[in-house]
Amino acid sequence: AWSKVATDGIHPDVQFGVNGDRWYFFIGTATFAYEGIPMIIPVYHAMKDEKKHLYKYVAVLCCSFLLVLYIIFSSLCYLALGDTTDVT
Repeated sequence: AWSKVATDGIHPDVQFGVNGDRWYFFIGTATFAYEGIPMIIPVYHAMKDEKKHLYKYVAVLCCSFLLVLYIIFSSLCYLALGDTTDVT
């Protein structure tokens, strides 16, 4: 995707802003992206007591990293392919 954007530029069908017709796809994608969150409490309780104070920082760091990774990947693919991607 990066090389396609670098050589061909941004796809002409790219719409910046919120698409009012298909905004609900965001809800499904966000749910899929964070479906591992219920594992936080069992993993926290399985940790040794002397390491539990670090868990909050590690969890926030991991979730933040995944959020940035998903944003970069999806934005780059959308800029490269535009509306030629199919949601079905």
